Amino acid sequence: GSAHARRGQPAKASLAYLRIPINFPDDRRLATEALLAAGSELETINRNNEARGLYREIIVEYADTPVAATAQERFESRPQSNARATTADRETSDK
Repeated sequence: GSAHARRGQPAKASLAYLRIPINFPDDRRLATEALLAAGSELETINRNNEARGLYREIIVEYADTPVAATAQERFESRPQSNARATTADRETSDK
């Protein structure tokens, strides 16, 4: 993921980062850091709803990790775009 990010390829970087939690599900620290990095890359290409969805996943599924606080901050500070709400955003707004 970081190699693609350095080359200015945020879409490819985010996909590479998203493979990490799939391939290493038992390494919660690595998984959360990868999800956070994927969210950051998505933000650079204005895919804020998808980034918010990843931050929400960290908050819900990995609440016990140090990265959860950062994910919460990013989730709250990034506006939901008008284009399309993610499932997590719709569920949150329905409550």
